[in-house]
Amino acid sequence: MTTNKQHRLQKLALKRELRRNSSGKYALEASPLWKLRGPKKLATLLNMSIEEVHSVAKVPAYHCFDVPSKKPGKEPRHVQEPRELTLHLHYQFTKLLDRIVRPEFLHSATKKRSHVTNAEAHLGTDPVVCTDIQKFYENTTRAHVKAFLRVDLGWPIDLAGLMADALTVDGHLPTGSSVSPLLSYFTHRRLFGEIEKLCLDKGCTVTLFVDDITVSGKHATVGLLHRIKRVLWHAGLVTHEDRSASTGSPVIITGTVREDTELRLRNKHRKSIVGLLNKLEADGLTIEDQKSLAAKIAAAKCVDEVGTAPLKRKFLDLSASNKQK
Repeated sequence: MTTNKQHRLQKLALKRELRRNSSGKYALEASPLWKLRGPKKLATLLNMSIEEVHSVAKVPAYHCFDVPSKKPGKEPRHVQEPRELTLHLHYQFTKLLDRIVRPEFLHSATKKRSHVTNAEAHLGTDPVVCTDIQKFYENTTRAHVKAFLRVDLGWPIDLAGLMADALTVDGHLPTGSSVSPLLSYFTHRRLFGEIEKLCLDKGCTVTLFVDDITVSGKHATVGLLHRIKRVLWHAGLVTHEDRSASTGSPVIITGTVREDTELRLRNKHRKSIVGLLNKLEADGLTIEDQKSLAAKIAAAKCVDEVGTAPLKRKFLDLSASNKQK
């Protein structure tokens, strides 16, 4: 049983390894995961023994906890974070998936793409429609994962079942695992390919950021959105928080505001940064709160570099002033 400190160090080392990974190297059919025939080769790819792979599949290790929602009345987010050998297996499998080329419309869990590039794909004045897949990881089931391994990767049914057990918890993708952002896409890649074709046939641009689907174009209508929702529904996925914007209207896309040819920071994000800066100036902040503020400013800079510059200068000035006290 690892301690919390050992777990953090293990996770940090695996994260660094994943950042160094050669991403998008080859097509799915050229992946070493393609048409695996037995657990021995799988264990070698995962840098584990066969016994360890079977152990994770039989009794996976997770730390389960709830994160309270910031919105009043909304239920907490249930998190299942893999630990020990389960953590290792998930990161190794993530690396293998990361080496497979993904389509241009996918902006999550892909190097040089982000929530900002996702929003940038829709710059302009065209209408926009958006929807979110509700509890995407929880509704991506063991059966979905097994079908991807069995059908898309061509694995034998027993090997697909073994790995589906190792990659899921309580019958679904874990919400706190490194593997879930990529595996949720690959598991439903045919489905998302069908949605992309629907949009392209209408001359529209579509992007996917984890569970957030955004469509823009002259024919980005509520009717097209309903067709997309029906495709998702047939796969057992339900959407919520539909949004639409008419020609020329400002619209929120993955946490940013699109206004014509520019992106700007959402007002609530700017107010959050200003509030923390005021607190830093008046009373000071804890080390953790200062780290959080620095992260918020860095994220804001990615969206609106010019508008964020005064906030960053104030933060640096206040930090330097506090060090001198």
